[in-house]
Amino acid sequence: MSDIGEHQLPSPKPTPAQIAVYQVAASHWAHAEQVRWMLVYNYSMASTVLLLSWAAVFASSGNPSLPRKPVLVVLAVAGICLTILWLILQVRANGFVHAYKVAGEQAETALQTEHGPFAAAQRHRERASPLGTRYIAPAAIGIFALVYAVLLCISINV
Repeated sequence: MSDIGEHQLPSPKPTPAQIAVYQVAASHWAHAEQVRWMLVYNYSMASTVLLLSWAAVFASSGNPSLPRKPVLVVLAVAGICLTILWLILQVRANGFVHAYKVAGEQAETALQTEHGPFAAAQRHRERASPLGTRYIAPAAIGIFALVYAVLLCISINV
């Protein structure tokens, strides 16, 4: 009787190509995550400027030569357009993050490692809240779209 079942065969040594694919996937994944968060920060900054501008114009007594209503409407519409653009870019960035994550997980499986960044991130996601960036960002988009829609309604009725 053979005792093959008791002994594992030595795993093949990873090829340079497998290692290169793994390194590139990890690098691209990290970069895609940075881009995704950069989009959030940039949107937040631009949105803050628009919201503060809208509030300043709304609170002003108005200049007879420049009525407030068109300025308020333009600022609210700009916010809506910015939010739509952010949605498009965020969905695109989420796609890249997911694609590189899948490639990295496949590379880790091929390299037979359980201690790489993709496995570590998965363990962290399992321990952390189920709400990740891919859910929080769309929720924020919905909230900001609602805020800008309300501002547009207020602007039209000024």
